[in-house]
Amino acid sequence: MASKVYGFRLAHTEEDQLDLWLLFGSAMQHRAPVRVTYFKQKKHEGGPDKGKPILQYGRPVYVRVSRIVEPFALHVTQDGHRTVRVVDRAPEGVGSRPAYRTLRLDRFAVRYADGRPMATRMLTHGFLCPSRLDGKDLHPTKRRLTAAA
Repeated sequence: MASKVYGFRLAHTEEDQLDLWLLFGSAMQHRAPVRVTYFKQKKHEGGPDKGKPILQYGRPVYVRVSRIVEPFALHVTQDGHRTVRVVDRAPEGVGSRPAYRTLRLDRFAVRYADGRPMATRMLTHGFLCPSRLDGKDLHPTKRRLTAAA
């Protein structure tokens, strides 16, 4: 009997990043939000090391984060990292409003079990935030959702 492997890894291969690139391109074409799971580096919250990355055995510690985002641009940085620019519908923090984020594709979670990235287009939903795809920006002081609840 084959053993099952549970857990996640970073999307470090070209194949994983191409799958994500195409998924986000399709989501922008259909104006569909995407439920994503990615890893971000854990940082110290207080004391003299506030804001510095937490290291364990000399390696960074990552935390898995899930969000619903609305992509508006695909980008490659000068370092060669592939990124997607999104509007995060519900960023961290109590009472927070939608905000712009840039997510690196090599930080997305991939399931060990089937090798698929943890990103899902939500085709039955539409964008709630004003989109840069249409040339509309979030108001800097009144970032809010535009659709009726």
